[in-house]
Amino acid sequence: MTTENQRTASSKSLIVVGAGAAGIKLAHALLVADSTAFREITILEANNYIGGRVRNFKFEGHTVEMGANWISGREAAFDNPIWKLAQDIELQGHPSERENPDGMMVLDCTNSNEANNDVTKIYMEQVKRFDNIYDRALAARKQAEAEGRHSNANSNTNTSVRQVLEQHGWTPKSELNDVERAVEHNVLEVWVAESLENLSAEYDMRPGANDVELGQDEIFVEDSRGLNSIFDGMVHDLKQGTNSTRTIIRMEMEVQSIHYAPGNVKVIAKDVKTGTVAEFHGDAVVSTVSIGVLQSNAIAFVPPLPAWKRAALGEMKMFNFAKVYAKFDCQLWPDNKDYFLFVTKGEGNRGHYPLWMRYKNAKDNLLMCYLGGAQARRVETLEEEQLKNEIEDLFFQGFGGGRSREECRPVAVTTTDWSRNPLFCGSYSYFPKGAFASVPYRNLGRGLTGVPEGDKETTENDLRLPTTLYFAGEALDDKYNGWIQGGYLSGERVAMSMLSSSLSS
Repeated sequence: MTTENQRTASSKSLIVVGAGAAGIKLAHALLVADSTAFREITILEANNYIGGRVRNFKFEGHTVEMGANWISGREAAFDNPIWKLAQDIELQGHPSERENPDGMMVLDCTNSNEANNDVTKIYMEQVKRFDNIYDRALAARKQAEAEGRHSNANSNTNTSVRQVLEQHGWTPKSELNDVERAVEHNVLEVWVAESLENLSAEYDMRPGANDVELGQDEIFVEDSRGLNSIFDGMVHDLKQGTNSTRTIIRMEMEVQSIHYAPGNVKVIAKDVKTGTVAEFHGDAVVSTVSIGVLQSNAIAFVPPLPAWKRAALGEMKMFNFAKVYAKFDCQLWPDNKDYFLFVTKGEGNRGHYPLWMRYKNAKDNLLMCYLGGAQARRVETLEEEQLKNEIEDLFFQGFGGGRSREECRPVAVTTTDWSRNPLFCGSYSYFPKGAFASVPYRNLGRGLTGVPEGDKETTENDLRLPTTLYFAGEALDDKYNGWIQGGYLSGERVAMSMLSSSLSS
């Protein structure tokens, strides 16, 4: 075992676990502050790239995004820092228009014997109805808060999004027809939760949270550099360092344990390539790994995380969002259509390859499908031929009139692996129904001093001790969990907290 970055008596050092949006922004914020809070910052990243869940890869000669793909809230009330980073490097993409009927084609695959299966008009009528009901529910929530009728009582955290929508006129789940089921899944469920009845209305439908504030003003990134190129400027600055701060980025170092005591941190990590185990020492440490990784116990904490912290981390869930990329030999769809939706039969087929979109900058017939929840996990386990078979069946039902099965079979396919990747254990976080009903939400983001606490919750006296172990990441942003900006803002906040503490100490 090797020992690295030994401290000198005059220096303070910080270890950051993870080089995603939170870790990179946190380290960069400390760097540009030109503070003497930390003279050395070491970032340990298990992967061989910067960006965490912002990751791209090559498919059939095209750069496609395995993770984050949309930048939402470009010109909204929320001043999105990710959009600013994208503008700075002229990141390429195009406006996302998933609810524009002119560029959409909705195909009913519940009865393949029907001569005309284009149900776009019927589908869009239900989309409008769903959106109106959702907006009414939000308006009622906002009015209740303004009148002081809304509280954080347990009864609110135990209310699901489905309950709220049904209260405002949406069709009960047991009575949904196939089109309505497709609408609620495609507009909301596919993005945020295993099911609408499992999704917390208290957190997901708060005024100002998530896409409630971001709106539909978004860009779909399609750039050969990949979306994670927005971090290149910050990474360059970190590698350069400053007169007051030296930064080190170590890639392919998988953290095994974090030992944290006041002013004495040790992180043990294994080199993914060589298997060599190394120790990194510092005065403080920040964990930016996903909630899923923390819940998996893949990283040992010494001393163990106290019961109150484990309870808070357990209140969040990891959502599984998958993508399927498929290339076809021939174009099956009209030239003027960019989005294809398939309505399938019955509750058992909820979310079965529901939404497809064209890669506009690709000259060949390249499509991307996105799926959520159970279907996402299922698809990520399929072998290539199984994937091709299922897509062939679907496209033959939807586009097969006058075409052979061979024409409807993709020639190349690939899928993501977020649900199976132990470095993430899912795609991003969400608040399930009942989250933080009996556990204080503030405990989720609170750091630890390293002073043993047993199973009792930290007292006010303990809170005055310096923090040794910090936590950051998209799950720890109470408005934008699940978004790149959630991780970015979380990292920024923790950095500001560190600077504030150093000034007051």
